[in-house]
Amino acid sequence: MAARPGLRRLLDQRGRLQDQALDNFDANMVSLSENMARRLGSVLDVDPDTIFPKRGDDGVSVGKTDFETRLSELSDGERLRASVLLTSLSEVEDFIEASGMDRTRKGLREAVGKLSGLSERSFAIQGVAGAVGSLDTVSAEALIMGHYEMAIEDGLIGIQKRQAAIRIKEALAANLGLVPMRQLAKGIAESEIQSIPKARTEARTRMAQADRVAHEIVRKTLDPEEEQFLVGYMGPRAGGNIRPFCRALVGKAFAPSELEGVDNAQVGNVLTSAGGYNCRHYLTPIRADELDALGLVRGTGADIESAEGGARKGKK
Repeated sequence: MAARPGLRRLLDQRGRLQDQALDNFDANMVSLSENMARRLGSVLDVDPDTIFPKRGDDGVSVGKTDFETRLSELSDGERLRASVLLTSLSEVEDFIEASGMDRTRKGLREAVGKLSGLSERSFAIQGVAGAVGSLDTVSAEALIMGHYEMAIEDGLIGIQKRQAAIRIKEALAANLGLVPMRQLAKGIAESEIQSIPKARTEARTRMAQADRVAHEIVRKTLDPEEEQFLVGYMGPRAGGNIRPFCRALVGKAFAPSELEGVDNAQVGNVLTSAGGYNCRHYLTPIRADELDALGLVRGTGADIESAEGGARKGKK
């Protein structure tokens, strides 16, 4: 069928888009970490260029947050440490936000929007009428953006800000007046940079969930009776880091009802969480006559039993 090559390309694009979004996430988080160090140096009379080369908007908005104002008004080490101890975590979070967290948030939001668009195209390219625009409803947008807010804004950005605020507050309270400010600011940035790989893993998990949610919304909109599509469990098929749960299902397609309630021994519905945390597999609704062209076979109940057994064994 003419749609098959296009569908393959679209599936490849889906993976590349997620990888690019994660690379951008890394770059934005590094810039954020350096910018925080430069701003801390600036308000405590240290030339920020001696901490990190200028990147971002630190020269424009530096000193605009209550936390920076609090630090800039004091110079004595003991008073500075006392002031930091009295600072709320919310104030430090405001400082982190002003240092560039908005760019990280914007990049992830744009990636989720593009992935949602690809979910429509994956149906359109299989010849489904009305696929493009199926997400242009109040309920669909609410579901996707609601999931974004819960999974990415609260579950990723919010947690990352709070953890960074705790680390920054602890570092300043313990070292102000005792360690040269340039060294202290740079150490804070380097600590934040070291936390990025863990945050990237969380970002991958949350973005993949948002992608699967978008596909599920389109599928349920276009095929509410579940008569047109099977769900292909797709992605890496080889490698030692593939979960036994995923190994039993990858390369196979199932009716949506067959996957509902399947236990991956972690969290969430398999249709939106796949194998669970940091899973690199994705689920795509596929017409039954497209399975061979995509290298998929029809899955069975025995495959599901094997997957659940592997998940339980792995959890133990």
